[in-house]
Amino acid sequence: MTSIFDWLTVLFFITLVVIFFKQGDQRAITVGKFLGAGVVLAAANQLGNRGYELEAWLVIVATAIFSYIFLVQKR
Repeated sequence: MTSIFDWLTVLFFITLVVIFFKQGDQRAITVGKFLGAGVVLAAANQLGNRGYELEAWLVIVATAIFSYIFLVQKR
C-alpha cells in the first residue's frame, strides 16, 4: 500500500462492506451491486498505480456517486 489510490480504494471498499452488513437486515440487497463496485474500485486502483491518475480519479468519483445513489439512498 504505497499510493493514495491503494489507501483510498481500500477505505472505500471497507465502507461498502459496512454498508452491506448494516443494510442487510433492512431490505433485500443483492451482493452483485456491491461486487460490481468492488471490481470497479480494483480497476481504479490499478489505473492509478499505472500512472493514469485522472482516469482513476474519475472512476473513483463515478463509483462514489453510483454507490450513493443505488446502495445508500433509500427509495
